Amino acid sequence: MLPGNPRLISLPTAAQLRSTTYFPELLKRSHPDQFRPAPYA
Repeated sequence: MLPGNPRLISLPTAAQLRSTTYFPELLKRSHPDQFRPAPYA
């Protein structure tokens, strides 16, 4: 395991957290009647 691994793991995780918060909001506003929670949420 390389010492840089934790950082490589943390960055995608932070991006995913943003996506789970932001992306569903986009879907709600774009298609409120077709809104479904993201599969990874």
